[in-house]
Amino acid sequence: MEGYTALKHYISNPKLVKIGDTEYYFHPRANISMAWVKDEHVDKVLAITKQCCGGNRKSVFRVANEADIRRHTNGGGR
Repeated sequence: MEGYTALKHYISNPKLVKIGDTEYYFHPRANISMAWVKDEHVDKVLAITKQCCGGNRKSVFRVANEADIRRHTNGGGR
């Protein structure tokens, strides 16, 4: 999708993220929780962190790779 980037949540649970007036629902499918995010919001979503491991902050979103997109789109498999 032109103008959008596929991002995935670090765990395969559903997740709703709001950036300004725009909401992104990370829908789990084939064990990947993914959403297409407007390019202008990608940095803001990737900057979302959680506290872990004795106070260290860890990013909870990553850019999805081709295999992630294929598995999510096709519901698993090849």
